[in-house]
Amino acid sequence: MLLTLTLSLAAFTSSMALTLDGHLHDQVYYQLGADLNLAELGESTEQTEERTLLGQPVVSQEKAEKDAPSWLFLPVSEHLRVEGVQAAARVGDYHVTANIGGRTQAGRLLGVDRTDFPVVAFFRPDFATGEPLGGLMNRLAVDPAGILVSHDFMARNGLNVGDALRLTVNAEGKNHEILFTIAGPLRLFPTLYPQDGPFFVANLELVRKIDSESGQVNIFRTAFRDIANNEDWSYDFWIDAKTREMVEVHVPGADIYDPENDPTMDNSPENAWSTSKPISSIEHDISFNMELDDSLFQLQPPEGYTVINIAREQVTEKEIVDYLGILADYYDKTFPERLSPVAVTSDKLNAIGAKPKNNRTAAEQKLLETHNYYKMANLNMLPIGHFIKDHTVENSFRYIGKGVNLGDQDRIVCWYKLKDSNTYRAVYGDLSVKDIRADELPIGY
Repeated sequence: MLLTLTLSLAAFTSSMALTLDGHLHDQVYYQLGADLNLAELGESTEQTEERTLLGQPVVSQEKAEKDAPSWLFLPVSEHLRVEGVQAAARVGDYHVTANIGGRTQAGRLLGVDRTDFPVVAFFRPDFATGEPLGGLMNRLAVDPAGILVSHDFMARNGLNVGDALRLTVNAEGKNHEILFTIAGPLRLFPTLYPQDGPFFVANLELVRKIDSESGQVNIFRTAFRDIANNEDWSYDFWIDAKTREMVEVHVPGADIYDPENDPTMDNSPENAWSTSKPISSIEHDISFNMELDDSLFQLQPPEGYTVINIAREQVTEKEIVDYLGILADYYDKTFPERLSPVAVTSDKLNAIGAKPKNNRTAAEQKLLETHNYYKMANLNMLPIGHFIKDHTVENSFRYIGKGVNLGDQDRIVCWYKLKDSNTYRAVYGDLSVKDIRADELPIGY
């Protein structure tokens, strides 16, 4: 009897300890939202004249343009360079007020990056009546102005999915009135507690709201790492707050370049012609559902003109093999890690082009000449891209050249199957090309 009671008590204690551990685990993760919660202090773009005794800045009267960003933050891609960091997501935390039926209610709004947030965030389906986090983020993707709303707030105010919800958002020390569309309900959400008042989750890309010549516009931003050019990049989309139609597109966004606050915009025009890389582009005066005369789109050549069809040049197998050798020469006799999206980034090519010709190595000069040749021939996918498209069976090309040294006759760099062929062709480290059967290909590719 005593032994049975002891064993039962031990089993109960073990089960209770496991339950408590799980509860503590979820409690801590709910409080932080992820493995690590990093609060960043942005860099102010406004000048300050003095500080009060409490250390609070007094903003100078000489402020930047009203539409300029007040704070600048480190791109999220910089955090991914820290050793041990596998993923990161931006989250904005804002105070908001809702005025429904003459009653003002204060709450919190989290702005999330819907693509990165699910990778790092702690979430349980019971937070949203069984719906996974990915499903909630998809709801936000349907409408950039979509918003997830606490269930209690919706029930208390008789709101439903699809209803409009106007919130006053305090961002950058200013109040912005923004019209959202309710995308779904939430019972709980990491770092947000119902006892603290209503809470909301929306797209962080809804950057700000400004007055333009066409009326109020919402600005949405998508930011990413441009691997080909090895730089951070973004797009700002200006959406009319009433019609929800596109008004302008700024490339890059104001987080990277803001023409309204570029001091060089006031510089005098150059006296002599010169060329340079464009800093930014702005698409504006966008019109929808315009009635256009069908005659504008006729393919019949004007009277007196003759159409001459000129076939695009075809890239040969020898050309792609020669190009692989040129790449290996440039990378110190080793084949590049990858061919896609690019084997050599634009910043590296630009650096070569910026050098005086007599300061370039033979490998650099050959690489630059090769790229220029194919671009002038309107072969912008370079030899390998066009060869794959024109001459190989779809999805048959594989590149495994990473780590292969130029001259290694036993290592395969890539293989492919030519159209109307029963065998594969393999390119080796010594740039030889041989026929190879499917069962002879390296395993795992």
